[in-house]
This record gives sequence, C-alpha cells and structure tokens, in this order.
Amino acid sequence: MTRWINRLHADPVPWLLEYGCAPIRYRTLTEIAGRNGTDAEVAAARDACAAYKPVEDVWQLQDRRTGMWLNKLLQYEPPIKSRHRGPGFVNQFLFLVERGWDPSDACFVDVTKTLLGLVQEEGSGDLWELKGYAGTNNVAAMQQVRRSMAEIAAACLVRAGFGDNPAVRAVTQRVVKDLARCSQFEGGERFDGVLEVPEDAVYRRLRVDWCTPDMFLFYMLAFHQDTCSAAAKSGGLAWLGKILGSIDPTPRRVREVCGKKFLKLKDLGLTVWTREEFADGRLGYLLHDLEMLARTGLLTKVPAALELLEWVLSLRKSPEDGFFDVATTVGRHKTRSQYHYFPLEEAWKGKHKKSTDVVFRVALILSQLDKSEGK
Repeated sequence: MTRWINRLHADPVPWLLEYGCAPIRYRTLTEIAGRNGTDAEVAAARDACAAYKPVEDVWQLQDRRTGMWLNKLLQYEPPIKSRHRGPGFVNQFLFLVERGWDPSDACFVDVTKTLLGLVQEEGSGDLWELKGYAGTNNVAAMQQVRRSMAEIAAACLVRAGFGDNPAVRAVTQRVVKDLARCSQFEGGERFDGVLEVPEDAVYRRLRVDWCTPDMFLFYMLAFHQDTCSAAAKSGGLAWLGKILGSIDPTPRRVREVCGKKFLKLKDLGLTVWTREEFADGRLGYLLHDLEMLARTGLLTKVPAALELLEWVLSLRKSPEDGFFDVATTVGRHKTRSQYHYFPLEEAWKGKHKKSTDVVFRVALILSQLDKSEGK
C-alpha cells in the first residue's frame, strides 16, 4: 500500500534541511526522518535550536527569580517590551518546546519545575493571575481551579516529553476516565448552560470534571501513546472523533468557579471553521489540528478532517517551487495565545520561508499517518 508521505511526490527531507530554520531542520531529522539524538547532524541541529533568535528572545523575557514570564500563567498580551507586556508562562513554554528546545537542558529543567508543581493538585504553589478567581478561603473553588490548571500543566509536560512522570500520569489517567464518562452521552450533559460575555462571544458552560476537545486535551493524547491507547480502549477517543465530525455553532467553552468565568476554552478549529475560512489566512490552525488527529489515529476516521487534508494536498506546486502555493492561504498571526505551533520560521522574507513552514507541517502529518498505519 502506498505510503502517505509519497503524496508529496518528492522526498521533502533534503529540501527542508537545505532551506528550513533550525527548529524545522531538527524536527525534520527526528520526527520525519526518524534519526536519534546520537546522530551528529541531529546534535548540531539541536544546538542551533538553542541559539535560534526567537528562542533567545523568549529566554530574555523570563524573570530569573521566579522562572515565570510576566508573572502570568495563561494570559496573553501582545508583546510590548517597554511596558512589560507579552505572553504568560504556558504560551512561552509551548513556544520553546515547539521550536526544538532540549528538555534535558538545565534551563529547561528549571522551567518544568513550575509545571510539575501545578500538576500536584493539592500543592500550595502560587496560581498567579488565577488565584483571585477562587480565594484561599474557598476550598472547593480552589480545588476546581487547581484541577483545571493541573490538566493544562500535564498537557504541557506531555508535549515536552515528561508524560511518564507519576504525577503527570495521574492526571492523564483521570482525564481518560472523564473521556470514558463523556462517551456514554450524546454531549449535552457536558454543559449546564449557555452564557453570553458582552463584547466577546457566546459560551457553553462546562460542568465540573467534564471534557472538551481543546488543544490541551489533544496534547495529552497525541504525545503520549499510553494515554491515547487507554482512551481508545475506553471509547473516549472514538467519542472525540464523533464530535469533531461537524462544525459546532457554539464551539467556545467556559469553566466557572464561584460564579466567575476563570477559564475560556475553544474546541479545535475543525469544529469552528469551514474550508473557505481555513483558506482565508487560517491554514496554520488547520495544520495544527490535522497533526493532532494524525498523532492520535483519528484523522482517517473523521471524514471532514480527511477531506480537509486532501484539500491541503491539492495546494501543492512543483518541488522546485517549494511544494505548495501558500501565497493566499496562510496568514501570519501577530498573536499566539493558541498559536504556538506555526510559524516556526522567524520571518517569511525570502523565496522559501512560507513554504518550509507549510511543507514541514504537512510532511509531519503524513509521516505520522504512516506510523499509525505501521508503514
């Protein structure tokens, strides 16, 4: 049977290694070509990731005393150095991981300690901007906030390769049980109301302990095989595939505690936008979602997702032009509150820069499909 990666009609690896930035070269070697860390070329690319200017810029913004970025966990603000504004901890952590930062590096190990503290739901660590939503005198509210934050922290750690940490596994195992419970219902039971946030959007309020298919949930499944396998056995993974099969008119979710909206979530873009909307500057979001589905084995089981993949493949041009026509289909977003993954290139100045971002992500998706099918 034909391998998915052959749909590109040419081996993308040499092209990506020639034209891609350091993170693309490193991840091409390790995630597409399958070469290990002892390989000299892999080691050189990994070292180049640490010296990559966008990565260095993120480290310069970190508060060395607290290990935090702007003393925020989740909030995102457009970066303004002079006003001490920008992304919070979770955004910056995922930004570094996506760009190939080595988790064994001493600096990175120090950063993971903050997330490991948050995974411990009974811990006493500071919740920064979230602590005001519960208050130390409201035990039940604090537990709810910590539970949600533990899931986000666990997702980040799984994405960084720490999925086998016992505290992280405890969270992922609980999430698998929650997914199994959700799979027993049609979906309405996950919510206990609809509310409108003025000048924002309409949200469905999630019940406590119920799941929504946002990117953090998918990170736990996509980057840890044991968690994904357990969800498949329990029926939770199939349930996710079912609810991703059509666009939800109200895809935004909100968690409340003590009547306060403390966490806004949004399902994957597949449940939000049509192909025409993805073509209008949102292709990066689609590539992210397709990667998550490919890693979990769901992509070929969700007809709407498979149709979108076929559409992406139809955009290709000849190899010497960079494989894909991306001029009218990719928007370079100024913010990355849920956009850590694309683009990896520092700038798109030059003939190949947009294309290397798109070709790498498409090749990664296809290689993951081949792995899931044992090719």
